[in-house]
Amino acid sequence: MARLEDLTPNAAVRGILPDVLVTVVNVQWFGSEALELTYKTPDGRVANVLLYRHDEARLEVVEHGRSWSFDGDGALFRLVSEAHRIRLAHLFDPVLAVHTSIVEPLPHQITAVYDVMLPRQPLRFLLADDPGAGQTIMAGLLLWAHESFAYADSYDEAAGRYRGLRAGQHVPLSADSPTGLLVRPEVAVRQQEKETRAAATTTGMPTGGEVIAPAPGGGPTPGGSVIPPVTPPSPSAPKRYHGTVTLDPTRVGRDAGRIGEEVIAHLAGLADAEVKVTLEIEAEIPNGAPDHVVRVVTENSRTLRFTSQGFEVE
Repeated sequence: MARLEDLTPNAAVRGILPDVLVTVVNVQWFGSEALELTYKTPDGRVANVLLYRHDEARLEVVEHGRSWSFDGDGALFRLVSEAHRIRLAHLFDPVLAVHTSIVEPLPHQITAVYDVMLPRQPLRFLLADDPGAGQTIMAGLLLWAHESFAYADSYDEAAGRYRGLRAGQHVPLSADSPTGLLVRPEVAVRQQEKETRAAATTTGMPTGGEVIAPAPGGGPTPGGSVIPPVTPPSPSAPKRYHGTVTLDPTRVGRDAGRIGEEVIAHLAGLADAEVKVTLEIEAEIPNGAPDHVVRVVTENSRTLRFTSQGFEVE
C-alpha cells in the first residue's frame, strides 16, 4: 500500500496497470483527496489517470524517486573535489608543492625544509637568506647538525674539550695533518655554546663597568685602585669599492641581474652612497662585421645613449 503523497516523479509504481510497472512523470493535485497522475509505460507510452484516496490500497511504490538529480554547479563541484585532492596529495607525493611550481630548489634545500623544518610542529621559525648568504649557505647551516659531523684536530682529555673544533663548514684535509676526529653534532654544539658563554663572560668587571687594576702579585692594588676601562679604537670603515667582472656574452641578462641583486643593491642601499655602474663592451671580429650588423648595433647604441661607441677597421 502506498499513499498518494508517495507518488513522486521518477518513482516506479505497481497497480496502475495490471502486472506492469509504470514510471511517474508528473503529479497534479486536486485538493488533498485526488490527483492526476501522468505516467510512462515500459514501451514508452505516456498516459494519465485520476487517483483518489480509496485507490491507495492497490498501489505499491517499487522505486522511489532519485535522492539526487545531478543539477548542481559542476564548476563548484570540480573546485571542491580538486581542493580535496590537493589536501590529500601529500599521501602519494610529499613534495608536490615543489614538483608543481616553477621553482627548482636544490636537493639540500628540499631536505632542509621537508626533513628538518616541517616535522617540527608547531613551526616557529623561518628559513630565510641573510643578505649575500644565499639559500645554499643557510640550508647548509641548518642541515649540518642533522646529516653530518663536526671535525676536530684532537681531544684534550685534561680540559675535556676538542681542539680545533669546526662545524657547519668545509674542512680541507692536507697531507701535513692526515689525522683528525669526527665529533657528533650534539657534542660539538654543546662545546661551542659553552665556549661562547665563556668568551662573553669578562672577569674583573664590577658593577658600573670599572676595572680593578691588578697588583704585581696578581691581586688588587692596595686600596683597590680603580682605572676606567680602555676602549680599543674602532677600525675605520672602508669608503670606496670597485669591482670588475667578465660576463658570459650569451647570458648577459642573467649574470647582470645577479650582480645587481647580490652586489649593487647592497651598495646602493647605504645612506648617502653614490654608486656608478659602467658597462664596457669589447668585441674582436676576425672575419669582419657585416654591414647590417654594423648598422643595427650603431643605431641601437645611439638609442640606448651610449657615451661612446664605434667600429674600427684595424
